[in-house]
Amino acid sequence: MSLVATVRKFCFKYGRNSDLTSSVVKRVIEKFRQTGSIGDAKHTGRPKTNRSNVNIEAERESAGESPGTSIRYRGQ
Repeated sequence: MSLVATVRKFCFKYGRNSDLTSSVVKRVIEKFRQTGSIGDAKHTGRPKTNRSNVNIEAERESAGESPGTSIRYRGQ
């Protein structure tokens, strides 16, 4: 199927206000060919901090016990 036909079918089904264009379709197809998926690749750089419910609750307790303690000191 051609790019134009794909965009037309998408607009017919989801309405004219959809953001799908032929350039978007090209990018998705190329991404699928390269990675086998259309999902985002893993990001490089610094990993996110561990923000679990257990850690959040421990921080709340710590702040409640000594509210004057600095965040930097509590983080140690």
